[in-house]
Amino acid sequence: MCETIVELGRRFGLRTVAEDVETTRESHKLQSFGCQIGQSYLFAKPMLKGDFLTRLRARVKGAGMPQTAHGRVALG
Repeated sequence: MCETIVELGRRFGLRTVAEDVETTRESHKLQSFGCQIGQSYLFAKPMLKGDFLTRLRARVKGAGMPQTAHGRVALG
């Protein structure tokens, strides 16, 4: 059923988000269907906005993604 939902989203030009991914195996299976976004305690526990932004900036910087002069992620 998950594979069908991901495929429907793809056909409509949407990206799907998997909720409550409980295991690495589930995460890998969802990725194999084309679902690249997930959220759950497997990835991170709820956190304050400031903590999230600090963590996000560190990941972006480590991935070599372009940033603005103010250290923000350059989307576009």
